[in-house]
Amino acid sequence: MSCREVKPLLVDTSSLVAYCKTNYASVVFQTLQMETSNVCNEEVKRQKSSCDDFFQKRACEKYLQLLRENRNPDVRFVEPYESGVENQGERSLETIFRNHPEDVKFVLLFDFDAIERFQRLKEDVGGAALDTRIDLPNYAFERLRRDEILTDEEYCKATYQMGVEEGWMKRHALKLDSVSRIDCPQFPCKTSRSHSCFIKEIRGE
Repeated sequence: MSCREVKPLLVDTSSLVAYCKTNYASVVFQTLQMETSNVCNEEVKRQKSSCDDFFQKRACEKYLQLLRENRNPDVRFVEPYESGVENQGERSLETIFRNHPEDVKFVLLFDFDAIERFQRLKEDVGGAALDTRIDLPNYAFERLRRDEILTDEEYCKATYQMGVEEGWMKRHALKLDSVSRIDCPQFPCKTSRSHSCFIKEIRGE
């Protein structure tokens, strides 16, 4: 079964690499139509060349391999890559969104701060942009679950694996209920998605 979208998922650098740290990278790249910028793509290449972390480097290599094999994501040229410019990848996606809001229905970003910036941009752009969904990268797993390509169990495993690999459990504890849309046994408080419940689990209360 294929669930390729009429409008692709616009995905940032860290999200693309994060998929490649899970056991579900192949199905994401083979099934979901995605788009990114030439800047984000180049950031992955530079990380692969310069990163000392073995797992990060391996994930970058896997992304580039899946890109070659699937020609996915589509890489849109925005501007020349400039080494050392902070958040250039995210800003390049903002440019795509600002200039072509009618083409962007889903934006997947790695962290909550970026999501909040895009939400503000969405309000500023208005019009077609107001219909755009801005979310965390595991929304891709959610789409696969809804289309019955991943089971609930596989969705939970994929989301949990991404959360552990990327440190969401510690860095975004207060917002963990935004990470998973269904109760997963891998997460604390599986009968409650409240912030207070999760914090009590973290503290051992």
